[in-house]
Amino acid sequence: MTLQEIDNVKITILVDNITDRLLSSSSIVKRPPMVSNQRITKSPIAEHGFSAILEISYFYGNTIKTNKFLFDTGVSKDGVIYNSDVLGINLTDIETIILSHGHFDHISGLISTLRRIKKPIEIIVHPDAFLRRWLVFPNGNKARMDSLNEEEILQAGGIIRKIDQISFLPRNENEIKSKKEGNKANNRLLITGEIPRVTKFEKGFPLQYKE
Repeated sequence: MTLQEIDNVKITILVDNITDRLLSSSSIVKRPPMVSNQRITKSPIAEHGFSAILEISYFYGNTIKTNKFLFDTGVSKDGVIYNSDVLGINLTDIETIILSHGHFDHISGLISTLRRIKKPIEIIVHPDAFLRRWLVFPNGNKARMDSLNEEEILQAGGIIRKIDQISFLPRNENEIKSKKEGNKANNRLLITGEIPRVTKFEKGFPLQYKE
């Protein structure tokens, strides 16, 4: 299958491990204002981990179509929710959630995000992301990481798609068929699936053990 062109892409960083309120906007980057209505606005929080919204737009048929995806959900339970409120981001029109992998700093805000969205929503995730993980230190101490719970995700409205190979989004458009036109493919976003380690320096997370 061929990856098709898009006309515009907008990436909104919801969670990252740094924030700087003194950075100004530019022609390609829009940052939240520090002052609004003669008051200092709330500051986004920074935390270890990652979450971003990806919006794409393109011509599809005779109209301009837009799709909105959420990539990862941060390390805390409510970091994504807090920052989306500060930035004025609407999460309810997200079509698909994509989880890059199962480490706690990329999945811990999933349930609170699903509860905010309040509708059934597809979650693209590798099957191994559901494995339980531990940190095991050289002195024998260990700590269990947060992990994905399938039942909890389903109860919160998540529709789990375990995918371990290349796939395309938006999903609903890829599944539309017409007797006259055949498949109306709409492959605008590519999910790579697992990327193998091929070099000696890629050792992964040295203290991590998976059940």
